[in-house]
This record gives sequence, C-alpha cells and structure tokens, in this order.
Amino acid sequence: MKEEVVGVVFPILPQQVHRIMDGQKTVFVKKIHFTPRDLKKYRLKKGMKLFLYVSGSGKTLAGEAEIANIEFLSYKEILAKYKESLVLSEKEFYDYYTTSQTQLSYKKPLLVLSLTKVQKYPTGKTYHKTISLSGEYVKKKDYELIIR
Repeated sequence: MKEEVVGVVFPILPQQVHRIMDGQKTVFVKKIHFTPRDLKKYRLKKGMKLFLYVSGSGKTLAGEAEIANIEFLSYKEILAKYKESLVLSEKEFYDYYTTSQTQLSYKKPLLVLSLTKVQKYPTGKTYHKTISLSGEYVKKKDYELIIR
C-alpha cells in the first residue's frame, strides 16, 4: 500500500521563494520528465501542498502553499495565460525553459502549479533530506516531522 502523499517539495531559488511569500507571484512552473498521459503515475492533486525548499540554504523549508490548480502547458501558453503571475521573471523563464532542452523536450508541456494560501513558517524548518532538482513527494509521516 502506498503511503499518503500530502504534497511535493522542489528546490526553489531564494529570490523566487520571496516572490511567493510576498503574495505577488502565484504560479510555479517545473520541467517534467513524463507526459500528461502518464498521469496515472502522478500522485499530486489539487489541495495538496507545495513546500518551499530554499535552494542552497542547507535544507531549509521557508513555508508552504496550497496547490489550487495543476495544468500542463506549453511555454507560449504559460506566457499568454500567466505572464504577470509567474514566480519566474520573463527572462528567468526563458532561460529556464531553454537550458538543457533537447529537440524532443521542447514539445513536452511544463507542469504549472497555481498556488494559494501561502504560509510562511515563523522560523525556517530543517527538512531531513536533500532535495534534487526533480523534487520529491512529501508523505504524511514526513509532514508530521515538518510541522512539529
């Protein structure tokens, strides 16, 4: 039996975490290594949490946000729909999208998470694992360690 997943954690650059925390930017974009037709393998759902793991901070979680919506969109669709709400600036998004892209991955959609109910932790919380760029699911037992 699979453990209950309560959210996902990805490393996020400090300035991008700040943009989420101040409430100005609410759309997080991530390259994915699967296609939307593989969704049966994908355990993330609306209402789960995105944990804000500050990249390069020594395993610090700055807070969390609720995932209000999950979409898979192309680069152009994201800019057309969310340009003003993106956590990344337009230049950062372009650089992120074009870095390490192959001809095939340009055709893959990106994971788009719309965020709400951002909660800043009063003091950063130490996460017990190092997070790779691909992120990881946060299971209920891990969340209980975070909120202590």
